[in-house]
Amino acid sequence: MASFKDGKNREWTVLINVPVIKRVLTKTGKNLGDLLKNECALLMEITASPVLFADVLASMCGPQIAASGITEEDFQESLAGDAGEPAVQAFWDALVDFSPPRTRETLRSLGVKSEQVRQLAMTRAGESLAKFMEMTPEKILNTISSNIATGSPESSASNPGI
Repeated sequence: MASFKDGKNREWTVLINVPVIKRVLTKTGKNLGDLLKNECALLMEITASPVLFADVLASMCGPQIAASGITEEDFQESLAGDAGEPAVQAFWDALVDFSPPRTRETLRSLGVKSEQVRQLAMTRAGESLAKFMEMTPEKILNTISSNIATGSPESSASNPGI
């Protein structure tokens, strides 16, 4: 079973089953049974919105939240910072576990590839930030002025980091 620890070091089990789907649908209007339909539009919507993700996850963990004696708001506050990525991973793992056996391996492969893309994007963002930080304020202003005058950004080759 998928689980994660929140920002207050509390462990939460995340699973998808029919009662969870009903609870999430009632509370958020989102049908977790549709996560993989329409090119995964609902999955992308939920994971792209921190507010929607927190609402969905709180609905999924509702009975655990009630049993722990905390409020839903306290649960959601504890998703900030370092707890965010493990919570999303637990959500993904729950989806894989819920899926029919014939699709699990495909979903696992998709998860691995998505993580590789995320890591590469973070690496490139870090490299761009490093190049930007090396630029003088005058160079930055000149680049911005040039882009405004021409109506389009110059190529990244002539302006690394912008």
